[in-house]
Amino acid sequence: MAHDKTLVSLIVTLGTIAAIGACESGASDGAGGSGGSNSPGGSAGKSSSAGGSSAGGAVSGNGGTNSAGNPSGAAAGQIGSGASGGTSAGDGGTGAVGDGGTGAVGDGGTNTDGGMDAAGGEAGQASTGREFAYVSSRFNGGGVRVASIDRSSGRLDVLPNAPVASRGVVALAVESTQRFVYVADEVKHIETYRIAEDGSLPAQPASSVELSETVATLALDPKARFAYATTLRDFNEPDRGGAVHTFKIDAETGALTASGQPLQLGKVDDGVQPAFLALDPTGTFAYISLTGEIGLRGYRVDPTTGTLAKLPDSPFPDTIVPEAAGVFAGGIVFSPSGDFLYTAGGALNAFSIEKATGNLALVQGSPFTSARFPVPGAPNISIDPKGKYLYVTKFSFSNIPPSVSGFEINQTTGALTAVPGSPIRDATSFPYSLAVNPSGTFLLVAQDFGQVAVSSIKRSTGAFAEVEGSRFTLGGLEPKIAFATRP
Repeated sequence: MAHDKTLVSLIVTLGTIAAIGACESGASDGAGGSGGSNSPGGSAGKSSSAGGSSAGGAVSGNGGTNSAGNPSGAAAGQIGSGASGGTSAGDGGTGAVGDGGTGAVGDGGTNTDGGMDAAGGEAGQASTGREFAYVSSRFNGGGVRVASIDRSSGRLDVLPNAPVASRGVVALAVESTQRFVYVADEVKHIETYRIAEDGSLPAQPASSVELSETVATLALDPKARFAYATTLRDFNEPDRGGAVHTFKIDAETGALTASGQPLQLGKVDDGVQPAFLALDPTGTFAYISLTGEIGLRGYRVDPTTGTLAKLPDSPFPDTIVPEAAGVFAGGIVFSPSGDFLYTAGGALNAFSIEKATGNLALVQGSPFTSARFPVPGAPNISIDPKGKYLYVTKFSFSNIPPSVSGFEINQTTGALTAVPGSPIRDATSFPYSLAVNPSGTFLLVAQDFGQVAVSSIKRSTGAFAEVEGSRFTLGGLEPKIAFATRP
């Protein structure tokens, strides 16, 4: 028996060494230890794609007699199947979070004859190569500047020859294939810029469309089929209030072509103006927050034309939101699964989404914060790419200092719990907008005076703290942030 235990210990040690080697390569599959006569634990999750520092789940050792498998290592393992159980089957290793390759969720090893199934590893964070931030300014000269993001330190290095000298940028978006940036200016244009391989933008747009009203916000279909521009009311046209303009996106050139007639949201004298528009991750539903109206309006997206049809139960009124925590004029984001919607207008509220109808139901515990004081159209809320954490700004004109708050998302209910150290208040900051970078490692907060604060995100807790050298001179008044990646 002592000999068996020594053998098992040696095998587990060898498995650990092999796992470390696989972690360094970011591409190899770590194998679980092989067994003697006792029941082996299931192997850990599948290997993630190459390109990062580590990926996937942990490697599981063998269970000895009446003992559980010993999880060890940090590299990804192949799918394992346990052999026949001993007196009690060994437990498979539980996957660890991978920071490396693209990585789907790891598959847990399966034990036969009574053994417990191993838990698969959490999906590895996408290894996106180079990352670029596009930061706009409506004033201070306007335009868009591009900065590369140092994947290790979070430092922003502004590209010297890549500014877009647009005339007062009011909205900014990068489409899902990350080939084009769309820039809306205050003189009623939406311009298309092709992103170069080095992340820079050309001095002149590839194409441009002109609208009859001033653009408030831009939203892009996650499948890169359609673009949406909300526009403000025209006081010279009493029957035309705020509206939504729909465009088809040319797959080759990125050019926009109007699709259907603008969707009128109200009349001039009713005070209703669009604040924010966002599409769910499937591109099936669109939701709009407004000024002058409490609640959210919901629409179904026509998959051919992109035009919006009002949902039968829309708008989703303030009657489903607790008193003094109304939903208005705030940013909107979705969990990557599309199960939940979050809005930071007036207060931070969460809603579950019925997949068949698009109807919203308030998540218990809402509002999770109050008095957000949003600026209409400001993207003041962001979710990390893995859907684990949510961050929101408070741009305050009151005697309460501005702040940035972070929350962990309950993956089952959508409820929010404050991360350690949250909120972070700073009387010297004016956090207009914020966004989490594509790797989910840094939080960029664009100040309303030409600086961007960068905080590192602790992946295990969601806690955040500014990096060395923050804040970086970038942007201007009413800044927006968008990202693109290159190999």
